[in-house]
Amino acid sequence: MKPTWRLIRLLSFVFVISVIEIFLGISGELSILLLAVLLVMVIADAALIYYQVKPGFERLLPAVHAINKPVNTTLIFRNHNRFNIKVVFYDDIPDDFDHQTFPDEVTIKAKSQVRYSYQLIPERRGDYRFLFCDIRTRSFLGLLQRQLRIDAANEIKIYPDYMPVIEYAMLKTGLRTTMMGIHSVQKRGTGLDFLELREYREGDSLRQIDWKSTSRLNKTISREYQVEQDQSFIFLLDCSHRMNILETTQTHFDYVLNAMLLTSYLALKQGDAVGYAAFGLDKLRWSKPNKGMGCFHALLESIYDIQPSENAADYLQMAETIPKLYSKNATLVLLTNLRDNDSAEILTAVKYLSRHYQVILASIKENAVEEIVHSVPADFEQALTYTAALEYSQSRERTIMELKSQNIQMVDIVAENLAISLANEYLRFKSK
Repeated sequence: MKPTWRLIRLLSFVFVISVIEIFLGISGELSILLLAVLLVMVIADAALIYYQVKPGFERLLPAVHAINKPVNTTLIFRNHNRFNIKVVFYDDIPDDFDHQTFPDEVTIKAKSQVRYSYQLIPERRGDYRFLFCDIRTRSFLGLLQRQLRIDAANEIKIYPDYMPVIEYAMLKTGLRTTMMGIHSVQKRGTGLDFLELREYREGDSLRQIDWKSTSRLNKTISREYQVEQDQSFIFLLDCSHRMNILETTQTHFDYVLNAMLLTSYLALKQGDAVGYAAFGLDKLRWSKPNKGMGCFHALLESIYDIQPSENAADYLQMAETIPKLYSKNATLVLLTNLRDNDSAEILTAVKYLSRHYQVILASIKENAVEEIVHSVPADFEQALTYTAALEYSQSRERTIMELKSQNIQMVDIVAENLAISLANEYLRFKSK
């Protein structure tokens, strides 16, 4: 137990009275009486707070959530006493969560409960535990306060940003292009399996029209074909130090995972198998391609805690390892951040992989470099920075052109547009 400011002020008042009595040379009976009364009050208040029933506490938050999305958190305080209590509290929040400033306080009426809600924003993926809540309650007279630590364990998994997947799943086909920018590319003609009959859409060819159904239903009906299924896609995730670059509120690696999830969802939905290899870590993490929508959650569970390391990327070692892990036909999707000095190693690795597989390379452009390249220098120092950024950008562009000359499909785009661009590249690849 600790004294409150109320008790300290009362003691100060008694002290002032005693000083005045001494200064005036009068008896100190008044200050002694006041001190005795205050002592009785403190003893009585101490007894009351000692027998005061500890407040009940519960924390409600989801078991899983996406990075950088607000987490609605509710704290429930219960008062089992016959009188009102005021609670000052400080919730235990892991360091990787942005949150409001604590402590805060609530007043709980007798024999009732209070709900207190606030939002957390997770800034890093992984497993997190909330262990306790520090609570401070006042005594009945407000002279003393008691500090309590109430155990209240909650666990939460912070996943990559899977919201685009949910949005895609919920939107009708026609709205996906308008609202998300994902274009449903279907290859028309022979060599593909018939999928369904549907109403004619603008852009359908005459060869698609089913004239018998059109005549019977008295409206134009088109045939819908589905592209080849049962393909395998393996995402090669660069987990080296270069992926630690921060763009707005996420790292390049976070954007890579977001893009992988959206494209994986599309692939699994179309009947393809999806797997991944995470390289650049102390030990390569591998998941062989699997089919079925049930694999999406397993994929999410498998990758959510991967963090980029401080290691350099060894593309050649990765290229030599993948054929040993998976010797069947597959399409490899290499997700990385091309640098100006990557030309020789990347070209060698991709050329080696392309002997065994089809390869798509998706690279993130750095916003900072793009902004400098498209700016107008205002002074000599800015001109030097502009020249360096332009040389860096042109060197990357030469590497990209060399890769394209090897018939490697490329996606080179800023981080925030990577997910939609990779999804569209997958759909274009499937339509060929």
